Amino acid sequence: LEASCCFSAAASSTLRKREKTGETRAHTHTEEREMGWLSLSVCILLLASSLPLPPASAVDGTLAPGETISGNQTLVSAGGAFALGFFSPAGATVPRNRYLGVWYNAIPNRTVVWVANRETPLTDPAGVFTLTGDRNLAVVDSNGTLVWSSAANGVANGTVAVLLDTGNLVLRQGDGSNAWESFDHPGDTYQPEMKLRSNFRTGEAQRILAWRASGDPYPGNFSFGIDPRTFLQIITWRGDNPYWRSHVWNGKSLSGVRETNATAAQYVIKVVRDAQQISISFSPTAGSAPARYVLDWTGTVKMLIWVEALGAWVQQWSRPSQFCDLYDRCGPSGTCDSSVDPPTCICLQGFVPRNQTEWSRRNFSGGCV
Repeated sequence: LEASCCFSAAASSTLRKREKTGETRAHTHTEEREMGWLSLSVCILLLASSLPLPPASAVDGTLAPGETISGNQTLVSAGGAFALGFFSPAGATVPRNRYLGVWYNAIPNRTVVWVANRETPLTDPAGVFTLTGDRNLAVVDSNGTLVWSSAANGVANGTVAVLLDTGNLVLRQGDGSNAWESFDHPGDTYQPEMKLRSNFRTGEAQRILAWRASGDPYPGNFSFGIDPRTFLQIITWRGDNPYWRSHVWNGKSLSGVRETNATAAQYVIKVVRDAQQISISFSPTAGSAPARYVLDWTGTVKMLIWVEALGAWVQQWSRPSQFCDLYDRCGPSGTCDSSVDPPTCICLQGFVPRNQTEWSRRNFSGGCV
């Protein structure tokens, strides 16, 4: 079973006029009753400019056994879209910590989309990234101590590391198959062509994992992915508890707004289900502006698109964004009322607040009895 739809991002004359006056604002058109694309029933209409494809690079994005990346060296994908190298996060609490990461190569402000050693930072400036004797990816310090490894089993001879123009770092075997890929081990960013999967039989599901803080890639307290219980909605968890959830997919073709424009940047959202698993992915059409979904350290999922005219990432969608978006906002036997200003919690008929004092302070977590 496969369902797909398109959403588009196009430059508008209004946007260009406001750029000249310094009053530029980005607008998002979506149906208010849905939760963006994550609801699996509505597509997003974006207003933005498309980014030209980066110039071709002489670097083919391949690292052979014995070759290394160190210091400020980078491995650039064949089309020049992404680069891999060592970096220290902006605003890091421990500035000497260094990480191996992948970022957009053609975008001036470094935007990291994946981090290898997020749990084990490298403190040695002489550390290297290499392909080991067992043909695994590895970060090693100057003493030869293993800091991080892809830890794939049974990797065939002749395997090389390849950074693809999707930002996916893979172990490419001689027969063209991948023994390992970074898209199967996501960080805080959901990228085009990456598949979020959930297995019906095992209950295993991939999750996007937020950073611990804005300058700390260590896994934080928030994650999001397909609900392993129903497979029909997306959930953001805080620890093991649901924090936000999308509307439930009805199993039919996705519907929504589609714009046809010569400068439009379109992305196709695809839901695929077979006997073992369900997966969700989104893919760009030719000439599309870079787009990504990020789960930030506060638990907010954001859809961002690069607007070349502004030289910045513009937020087009986020959840939770309103008072009633949070899961179980009003506690047991309570319901959230967004029709009033400000939105508030009320008890179901026949129930009263468990703690009237806290309820009056707008602390609704105790619910109703």
